[in-house]
Amino acid sequence: MTEKLKHLTKSTGHWFVIITILLSIVCCNDKEPDGNEDCIHLGFAFYPGALISSNPDNYVNTYNSEIMLIHFGDNVPWNYLQQCEDLSCADQDFKDLMNALATHAAYHPGIVYLSVSPLSNDRNTPSNNWDNEPPPADNFADDGLRDLYKKWVDYLVDKLEPDYIFQGVEINMYYYDHPEDFANLISLLKEINQNTENVIGPSIQWEFYKQQINNGKTLNIPFDELGDGFAFSTYPHLFNPSSTAPVTAVHYDFESFGITVDKPLFIAECGIQHHLQESMLNTLFGLDHLEGVIWFFREDAEEYFSQLAGYPYTVFMNSGLYTDSGEKNPGADVWENAACK
Repeated sequence: MTEKLKHLTKSTGHWFVIITILLSIVCCNDKEPDGNEDCIHLGFAFYPGALISSNPDNYVNTYNSEIMLIHFGDNVPWNYLQQCEDLSCADQDFKDLMNALATHAAYHPGIVYLSVSPLSNDRNTPSNNWDNEPPPADNFADDGLRDLYKKWVDYLVDKLEPDYIFQGVEINMYYYDHPEDFANLISLLKEINQNTENVIGPSIQWEFYKQQINNGKTLNIPFDELGDGFAFSTYPHLFNPSSTAPVTAVHYDFESFGITVDKPLFIAECGIQHHLQESMLNTLFGLDHLEGVIWFFREDAEEYFSQLAGYPYTVFMNSGLYTDSGEKNPGADVWENAACK
């Protein structure tokens, strides 16, 4: 889920192109949401979406969703942070990327969400280094790793000035391999939230969470202490990508799994194949307390996914609301009709 796209920036061949495009294209609107509280705030992943697009120039030029998600689901620059906490010692590619993202965040006319996590793509270790080398420690009890991650979050918040933060991505998945270290992860998120504003909370991966509860696991996630909202990612056919079953409200029966949603609900990321998009979106848009939805892959990114095989790519393939050339897939009209105008 999320950024389970291994070595993303290294494998697409778009790194320099994207930096150039992001630096050269700037919106001219003032950053101000429309204030309509009766609609659903919707968006796509701007980053890394542009990196995997077959036409990054067009992706950036046509990006017009109300919510701009800038998503760091893996790869913390541990080595740079050890040398200089302001990251002035980072290489030029890193600086150019961050400056470009900051420029677009500043001029985006809607809402900017920052998603940042200390977990790896597989959610079973701390994040890799920026160059995909191993992290400086293998658990979240390590004081050095904790301090560096706090500096990373501080840097991103200062640099991007997001309106809201998802702080911790699909944290329940870490429990599978490291239940002994899960409390340390939770305590790290708590420490950061105490000194950071506008934190929605960490996201949980809903399909994995249900599986964990059905298997008798007790995760003890203190949602009320971790943010002002409840956030989850959902790929309904995660465990059976070939399923043709429609997505109904039964799939999101939070109470049956011990969660009372009595505060703003945010879908941190979601997606499904073309033929099931309408049923999924109609179901999601009917959830109580819903305030925001991120459909992670705006376009199908066929060129990128055609080079990959197996899980999790089978879940992500053909899940864009639009084709790579901009035509609507089945869920696009439902999405557009629900969006804030």
